[in-house]
Amino acid sequence: MPTAKPTLEMFSSFLSENGTTMNGISIQINASAGMHIRAERTLHQGEVIAKIPKDIVLSIRNTAIANVLQQYEVGGLLGLALALMFENAQGTASPWYEYLSSLPEKVDIPLLWLQIDCLDGTELGDRIKQDKIALKDDYDSIILPILQEPIFCPLEEYSFKKFQYASSVVSSRAFYVDEYHQQSLVPLADM
Repeated sequence: MPTAKPTLEMFSSFLSENGTTMNGISIQINASAGMHIRAERTLHQGEVIAKIPKDIVLSIRNTAIANVLQQYEVGGLLGLALALMFENAQGTASPWYEYLSSLPEKVDIPLLWLQIDCLDGTELGDRIKQDKIALKDDYDSIILPILQEPIFCPLEEYSFKKFQYASSVVSSRAFYVDEYHQQSLVPLADM
């Protein structure tokens, strides 16, 4: 994750400088909800409340490691998670810095729960255990070999813990944009 949290103004500037427009909504921030969207007035069904250019989505096609993902034939949410890790590791040099900094530091999904003993013997508990094993297997068998590429430096930016975080963000926030971008992180729309 980027080291410094941007101000609400920085994220709003990122959106407007990149052509995003909002109608009837605003971005708010508070301690309990974090950064979120709030209606400024009554919204109507079918009303367009935001226009977000495809140029600012983060996808496997427009990340700086798009060629590496293509070379290793890694796409989908797994490729997007690695793209997110890479762009986070770039800090302020990433074109998505302000957006990435607006993401929550922690995503509370069952896959990341440390204590699941109370779920032993339940379908949910079994599923969480299977998902944790599958995620670790994906990291060991697919991600680690790709991390041997020189572009992934320093390696501590690509730990399994950071992969878990990236996977949780992607699994909870990605949208299907189109055939080209596929599953992508869409600033503003994912709040």
